[in-house]
Amino acid sequence: MSERNKMIAQQLELANRDISALVERVRSLHSNLNRDEQLRAIIYRTPGQQRFALSSTERQSLADILGEYRSRNTSLVTAILLVSNDGVVMSDIYSQDTISHFGNSGVSFSDFKDSFVYGRFFHDELNVKSTETLTYYGSYYNLLNYDALAYFAVNIRVSLFFSGLADLFSEYHSQVFVLDENMKPVYSYSDESPEDVLPIYVKKNAEGTDNRVTISGSTYLFYSRMVDDYPRWRIVVFVDYSDLVRQASSASLLVAAICLCTVCLLSLVCFLVARKITNPILRMNEAMLQMSEGIWPEPVKSNTIDEMHRLITGFNNMTLNVKKLTEIQMMEQEEKRLIEISMLQGKLALLQSQINPHFIHNTLNAMKYMALKAKNTELYNAIVSFNSLLRASSDIDNQFVTVREELDYLQNYINIQKIRYADSQIIYNTWLDPMANNALLLKLVLQPLVENALFHGILTLPYPGRIDVVILVEDSVMAVYICDNGRGIDPGVLEKLLDGTYKNTTGYSKIGLRNVMERIQLYYPDVSKFHISSQPGLGTQIIFKIPFVLKGEE
Repeated sequence: MSERNKMIAQQLELANRDISALVERVRSLHSNLNRDEQLRAIIYRTPGQQRFALSSTERQSLADILGEYRSRNTSLVTAILLVSNDGVVMSDIYSQDTISHFGNSGVSFSDFKDSFVYGRFFHDELNVKSTETLTYYGSYYNLLNYDALAYFAVNIRVSLFFSGLADLFSEYHSQVFVLDENMKPVYSYSDESPEDVLPIYVKKNAEGTDNRVTISGSTYLFYSRMVDDYPRWRIVVFVDYSDLVRQASSASLLVAAICLCTVCLLSLVCFLVARKITNPILRMNEAMLQMSEGIWPEPVKSNTIDEMHRLITGFNNMTLNVKKLTEIQMMEQEEKRLIEISMLQGKLALLQSQINPHFIHNTLNAMKYMALKAKNTELYNAIVSFNSLLRASSDIDNQFVTVREELDYLQNYINIQKIRYADSQIIYNTWLDPMANNALLLKLVLQPLVENALFHGILTLPYPGRIDVVILVEDSVMAVYICDNGRGIDPGVLEKLLDGTYKNTTGYSKIGLRNVMERIQLYYPDVSKFHISSQPGLGTQIIFKIPFVLKGEE
């Protein structure tokens, strides 16, 4: 019974919310009418008079304005009247008979005026079950001194205002009422007359005893709740107790039937499970024997959905994972072998390209001192930069250098190019995250990219060309950005550069861009990311990301 009480309490809360929402809707309509500038212009024209002396045009305008508000709320409102202080309707489209029932209400029109309330609902207490209209009175105030200049009367469809009550409590044989502050019915959904039922509720409510009452020989439980947004109203529900008992008995029988069916079903399932355990175990044993002989077995089939199915699924997943791990290990070994071959081939190519490096370094040193002796600073700096680049390229033992060393190599290269292309305006800037100074980077990985930006981007520009190298550290990743303001790359050419099909031997695909991409992918196959964005005439941006590893931590 406590669960049933909770359910009915929840339904009362839903009914309260529905009615409160409609009350708020009517109040909002009243507020909008009070703020309407056109109505204010008509009513304020002759303030302080009991009856407004309006022309026929003004009365028609008044009727049109009220009709427009009614059309916006046609599902709820049947009429909107503007009434003067002495109870006269100010619109020609309504007759005086339209508000004749207001005087028959529990509170007369004069009583409402004297109550000084902002708005209030009224109903016909004499015939609640047959009435079609609920009326809301609202004051029209002077915004300067808050005197009531006139009153609105809004006729509301009762069938819509309280329609949710019958639906909420239709599950039970219920009597539903909405009572005002005088315990008079505003709305009734009942087979019984309110005069026969409500005195019983009033008596029981006053006594404060249990909520069980007898109506026409039948026992009912009554529940009530005040409407939050209009405390003058209270929702009262009488629920047939015998109906609740019948429903509880039906529920008990249903639970008993379900329990019996469950026992029978469990017995059948146990019988089937016992028969199906042996065959899957034998199939798994055969698969394990195949694995011990080096043969990858086919997945063991299972037609059940019980624990044995999960066991077989786990065995199949384990077999598949072992197979995948074996294949991955073989692929890693093959990749390692290819890297070793590539490194050997690189060393061989580098050795073949070297022509007595020691002799070349000695020669460059002699030239450097000759330039210094001749006080040719520009030539001296060029020889120093070239000698540093030559030493870096001829060192075949170290594939990795620090970021600071790589930027020094790059600065030497830029120094040489500025001397070579003295007529061109080359602007070169670097920005280095302090954390990245001692981080490891592939040797000479930046120079080909800067070379491409120089020769294919900014060298032929009629204005100063700019190359920016930015290196940032983001968590465990080091991001490298190479940007220029050059000619950019055509989308078709960029696509071919990325897939390796561009055949211009003097451009990006020969030894520059593609070489760098392949080296990065070769040394960082799982984590490296290489991206190029470019627009013709606006420049190019190259971004690649590699693991952030400090020297000595590799």
